[in-house]
Amino acid sequence: MAHDVQNSILRWPNMSSIHTNAGATIALQTLRNIGSSLSETQQQIGSGLRVRSAADNAAYWSISTTMKSDGKAIATVSDTLGLSAAKVDVAYTGMKAAVDVLSEFKAKIVAATEPGVDKAKVQKELDQLKLQLSSIASSASFNGQNWLTTEISDIYDTALSNVSLVSSFVRNDAGVAIKTTDVDLAFVSLFNAAGGGALQVDERGLGMIGGLRNQVRDVTASLGWQRVDFVGPAEFAAADQISFDLTLDASVNSGGQTFPVTIDRALVDTVLGTSDGKVTNVGQWRAIVQAALTNASVPVSLNVAGGDLQFTTTESVGHVGSSVALSNWTGGASIGGMLGIDNVLMTNDGGYATTSFNFSAFRVHQEALFEFSYQVNGEPRRTVGIDRAMVDATLGTTDGKVTTAADMVTLLQAATAGTGVVWSSAGSTYSLSVEPRADREMGVRSFVRFDSVIDNFGYLPDFNILDVDIAAPGADLTNYLNGIEGMLKKVVNGAAILGSVKARVDLQSDFTKTLLQTISSGVGRLVDADMNEASTRLKAIQSQEQIAIQSLSIANTNAQNILSLFRQ
Repeated sequence: MAHDVQNSILRWPNMSSIHTNAGATIALQTLRNIGSSLSETQQQIGSGLRVRSAADNAAYWSISTTMKSDGKAIATVSDTLGLSAAKVDVAYTGMKAAVDVLSEFKAKIVAATEPGVDKAKVQKELDQLKLQLSSIASSASFNGQNWLTTEISDIYDTALSNVSLVSSFVRNDAGVAIKTTDVDLAFVSLFNAAGGGALQVDERGLGMIGGLRNQVRDVTASLGWQRVDFVGPAEFAAADQISFDLTLDASVNSGGQTFPVTIDRALVDTVLGTSDGKVTNVGQWRAIVQAALTNASVPVSLNVAGGDLQFTTTESVGHVGSSVALSNWTGGASIGGMLGIDNVLMTNDGGYATTSFNFSAFRVHQEALFEFSYQVNGEPRRTVGIDRAMVDATLGTTDGKVTTAADMVTLLQAATAGTGVVWSSAGSTYSLSVEPRADREMGVRSFVRFDSVIDNFGYLPDFNILDVDIAAPGADLTNYLNGIEGMLKKVVNGAAILGSVKARVDLQSDFTKTLLQTISSGVGRLVDADMNEASTRLKAIQSQEQIAIQSLSIANTNAQNILSLFRQ
């Protein structure tokens, strides 16, 4: 029985003890848990963050920390993009203003070409426009950088003329990486200290391209002729005759075509309307020989030149350059000789088609290319191009300069090798000829066409705009107009380049701002606390805390009751 009572006491849940107050312990633990939850909720409300450290949520904390770091880097890129945009905006504004002033400049020169216009007064207006261009170029500066007024030692060297500006960024495994865009100031600079700005002499211009620019040639080998002496008078007997061979188009490649020609008593009387066979003057002899040529179907005409007979080819099919030669004379002994046919005074065998050019030195820059077309005899039309690499490789130079007619011949011969033409030089001139071996059938009836000379720059100004003086004696207004037009095209092109870069930077800047907002929103979703939820939870926990305090107070009442028992 005692044992049963003891077990009953042990199982009795409301047993009081002076060593352990179980109810108070439970109430205290509950109060501690509520206090922890209350502290956590208060920290979320105070910081606005649900995940403040790796202990809260290691994955979310790691992602948010990385993205916040990227966000700071991107924010810096955004600021740098703003700096890039400012540089481009200032330069672009200057270029647009320069376009307007140049257009006005051009209009003034056009007006000056009208008869009766006072050029001195127009020049005063141009001088003011020059000052405005100088002001625009020197004022277009941002943070000490001026792209319109430069000091580049060689503006045509991209290693020196390129400037970089931040235009974008990428995110890779290594983090945020900045990307840049190069702007070639050779297309933007208006005035460069060493020359080459858009409003200065453009040294890339090929000038007359060594004498080829604007040249159009369609050259045929000249008509062949042969002049013979007239010896007379003479009288043909009934059995007398003179014969000779006339050969056309003989050349190093072809024997040509030979026609046998015969003149007898019957022909003489028929042509002169006589019956005595007498020839008394060169005019009669010309008529007789011409009739003999016609009877033999020889395409040659006869003319009297200085008392002599001149045989000239009259071929009219295709290109008519030709040669004419007389040979194999027979007969005439009884009439006192060949009447001069056997006495050749002067000849012109027609030769091969050739044309000449006057050389002028020039330089082919890295970006330059010029082309021309030509055709030899019946061969297909060909077009060849020559650039800086070919010039240096052919002439063994490194500067692209062609300084003599002999250099020009070396260059052109390399460009047209094996196509039936020969280039040669003599002093300051050089010539293009049909190679004798080019066409065996054509022989000296050769021809060559040369045309379509172009370059990739077109006309470039050969003067500085600040030096324009239309009132000066001998001022070439046409050259000024062409030069200003070239300058205007260059400035417009420069403005277009800046405009495209500006659009690129603006797009990237807008994207960067949007991206920053998106990153911030994404990080917030991971680590930000829901303030409405946290506030509601705080109220609930505070209520729980009050109840837990009351529970602890009730649990501690049992201890007071035990003490009261010992007071009895």
